[in-house]
Amino acid sequence: MSYRKFSDIKTTDFIQNLSTTKIVQNREGSVENTVNLYNTELSSIIDRHAPLKSKNIIMRPNTEWYTDELRKAKRDRRKAERRMRKSNLTVHRQMFQDACLKASKLLLKSKKDYLSTKISEIEHDQKQLHRLTNDLMGNRREVILPSHKDEKVLADKFCEFFVGKISAIRDNLTAKNDASSYNRDTMRADIKFEGEPLRSLSPVSNDELRKIILAAPTKSCELDPLPTKLLKPCVDHLLASITDRVNTSLSEQYVPLSFKQAVVRPLPKKPSLDTEVLKNYRPVSNLPFISKTLEKVVDSRLENHMSSHSLHDSVQSAYRACHSSETALLRVHHDIAYALDNNCCSVLLMLDLSAAFDTIDHQILFDRLEYSFGVTGDALLWLQSYLMNRTQRVAIGSVQSDDIKLDFGVPQGSVLGPKLYCIFAKPVGEICRRHGMSYHSYADDTQVCQIIRPQGDWCDLSKRLEKCLSDIGDWMSANMLKLNEDKTELIIFAPKHQMKYLSDFRLTFDGTVLSDVSCVKNLGMYFDKTISMEHQASAITKACFYQIRNISRIRSLISVEACKTLVCSLFTSRLDYGNALLYGTNTNIIS
Repeated sequence: MSYRKFSDIKTTDFIQNLSTTKIVQNREGSVENTVNLYNTELSSIIDRHAPLKSKNIIMRPNTEWYTDELRKAKRDRRKAERRMRKSNLTVHRQMFQDACLKASKLLLKSKKDYLSTKISEIEHDQKQLHRLTNDLMGNRREVILPSHKDEKVLADKFCEFFVGKISAIRDNLTAKNDASSYNRDTMRADIKFEGEPLRSLSPVSNDELRKIILAAPTKSCELDPLPTKLLKPCVDHLLASITDRVNTSLSEQYVPLSFKQAVVRPLPKKPSLDTEVLKNYRPVSNLPFISKTLEKVVDSRLENHMSSHSLHDSVQSAYRACHSSETALLRVHHDIAYALDNNCCSVLLMLDLSAAFDTIDHQILFDRLEYSFGVTGDALLWLQSYLMNRTQRVAIGSVQSDDIKLDFGVPQGSVLGPKLYCIFAKPVGEICRRHGMSYHSYADDTQVCQIIRPQGDWCDLSKRLEKCLSDIGDWMSANMLKLNEDKTELIIFAPKHQMKYLSDFRLTFDGTVLSDVSCVKNLGMYFDKTISMEHQASAITKACFYQIRNISRIRSLISVEACKTLVCSLFTSRLDYGNALLYGTNTNIIS
């Protein structure tokens, strides 16, 4: 394995080298050249202070808790045992027993101290806490990849598959558009922007950028010349240089090529799926830290423009302050529960898209940004530079595939990507409104809802829903988005005494028959036909008992404070998520 020993770096020497480097002294030139200089100089300094080393290791269980004091106690125990066996005296037997007791107590104390410290360090990182708990339980799941002999061959295979999948979807959509007679105007559902356009992106100050860097998660990827955990302590010495590069990018309307590279690691979509099938893996992108910092600067400017002109979709809950998946669920749940209280039924359609972020057509997005959102001039040129000529490579272990160009889509692991998707898909809401349908969205999860009385005209509702679905499907095809009919779900919520009259309700969409299901999973919450929340309560109970059992097995190894942290993270968090939806639920279900 290859590694760098960052713990050996002396901060004072490292900062001294930074202050004399060309990064600080030479801050002029194009953004491409200055960013390349930033990467090469920092890589050179890192090589000097923490050179890349390689060694062969034998995989053993983690023993970071094994201290020198414990090592000495175990040595003394073995020494006492040899003396006892040699002399067979009672006094030596007693000394051996005392040494055993001391070593056992010290072993428990070492583990307890280590785990308590570790838990306190990662108490705000849910992923690390889950990983630590699974390690202690011996349940850690390694990422299972398709069987292979050569990691490079597998990486190239994944890379070609991920890009080929998008090309296949777009080819099918193009063929469908050519064979259809519907309106192919991509802007037919857009509303023209009226107001002061966003023509340029204002420069960032040192103070603003410093806050962005320090507030960002301490995460790094292979593309970072300097790990984020080292960058943050040295931020004041690099701040002016980073600010210059960010502002030069904004003024030149140009994003450096190194900021448009992504390293993708394939992860299984579900543990139960066949690991030999490539489509059962999703690409998880990792981007350079400074690239994300630049995106956050642009995002703040774009957000200010959208907020000041009320350009956000009022029922889009993703990637907005004071909005979350829970607020989206609460809105949908409230509408359904209110209808049931008034002896009405609710029909809910949950739309599913295939690779929504990856199939976005750049030119259509640029047209929509200008026409519907008033992003013009230098601001639009910067966004065009941001999306054009992006590349990605797939990493398997320490081996990476060749770079491959991305002609479509927005980067999912980025800051701007999700916001740009929400901008791209905003007209879907306008289509729903034209058909008199209620709807709510969370990123690419769109839910169409309609309330009707049990004695109402269900045939008319069926026709209106099918027409709405058809128009959404036509708009998505014209805009190169793939609506997945097979995974789109239909559920009818109704009072119990009306259930028997609704069993035959169906919708036909693009040749696919959507039948009423008994329960759906909506953004992590289970909705049954009467909103009893029984399925959700059962799922929460099962998950919580599993975590309680896990914590109880390691309780003797952790302190009270560490135990509280684990309970809050692994147990209470499950009770907290969506608990507002449980208001008014039957007491027997809650208890």
